[in-house]
Amino acid sequence: MPKQERIIIGAVIVLGLAILALFLFNKPKFKTYPVGADGQPIGVVIPQEEGRVRKEFPGVPPQGFPRDFPVELKPLRVFESYTETALGDPNEQEKSHTQSTYIYLTARGSELLARDFERYFKERDYKFEKIKGDGRLLYSFYAEKDPNYTFTVTIYMENQFEWRVTASILNIERIK
Repeated sequence: MPKQERIIIGAVIVLGLAILALFLFNKPKFKTYPVGADGQPIGVVIPQEEGRVRKEFPGVPPQGFPRDFPVELKPLRVFESYTETALGDPNEQEKSHTQSTYIYLTARGSELLARDFERYFKERDYKFEKIKGDGRLLYSFYAEKDPNYTFTVTIYMENQFEWRVTASILNIERIK
């Protein structure tokens, strides 16, 4: 057998062994769990960060949202609605804070949704930034009265007839 053929055959054997070794020894280091009807993994206990408290508000906006904030009270579907309080970590210079989040699906058009949020922020003298996206992210807002009380709102296209709205309020003043 000529030398060149032996080199090619040897290279193919080494490459085959390397691929075999990858399949045998490169197993994922995570486990996949089935997901329940509530969207949470079944059989998993996720440790809660010490000092962090989360309260769910199924189907309605969470406490902490202004009554006149332009979110839909009866949307097509509510994905999440919660208020989370964290004590903060002085070692990481994290302040204590409360975050309220409401994520829902609506059939109202993205232009109408964006107009309502923009009007809300303008009429109440918030400093805000409105970003018009493209693709699935259609609008994003960031608004604040001061750095300790901020709003974020995103409007995503879920499909051609529905939009997913995520509205969050971060309040650092409530907990001292």
